[in-house]
Amino acid sequence: KVNVFARYNNTTTNDGGSEHEISIQCDAIVVALPIGVLQSKSVEFIPPLPEQKQDAICGLGSGLMNKVIMVFEKRFWGNLGGWIYGSRTRGKFRLWIAPEKNEPVLVCLLPPDYAKLSEDLTDEELQSEAISVLRTCFPSYSNSIRVTHFYRSQWWNDPFSRGTWTYIPAGSHPSMIDKIAEPINDRIFFAGECTNRSDFSTVHGAFDSGKRAGEEILALL
Repeated sequence: KVNVFARYNNTTTNDGGSEHEISIQCDAIVVALPIGVLQSKSVEFIPPLPEQKQDAICGLGSGLMNKVIMVFEKRFWGNLGGWIYGSRTRGKFRLWIAPEKNEPVLVCLLPPDYAKLSEDLTDEELQSEAISVLRTCFPSYSNSIRVTHFYRSQWWNDPFSRGTWTYIPAGSHPSMIDKIAEPINDRIFFAGECTNRSDFSTVHGAFDSGKRAGEEILALL
């Protein structure tokens, strides 16, 4: 739990841990928390954020996509660069990508519906389901598919992420992004892709927002 205090000429951050507490006093702070973390209210701002900023945070959406990365003993899919798998379970191991032309590596993108379900599975269970799908796609190699390394993301359950990117749901407006980006009393500044109206949901949008927040602070010096 993090408490951000805006008092006098200082901004103080406490990590609030059970074993120790860290306090950093400074003239300004840049908050670059993902939209999902802001919405989870796991971070407490004292005093609370302005109501309009809170409304903007709640008005945006936190998207989700997980990845499964698998390394095999051998490449059994030939020269295919990728393919789409159709399942009765929406989004289940839908998009497969072979990122390296000559390497036995596959990446599977799990869209929102199945991405969230997948996070309730153990690594062994998820790997087993993935192999089952691959055996369906490549029946002639069914008995020779062997995994050497398995990796996965779990962005929804990650307390420091709570999702993967920002989106604007029906009924909301891009101006909400501008509202989140607004500094508070020239003390608390905001960055992250959820504060970049033109390039939200992207890595470069997050990067550019950091530069913008830095420039806002430099303008006050």
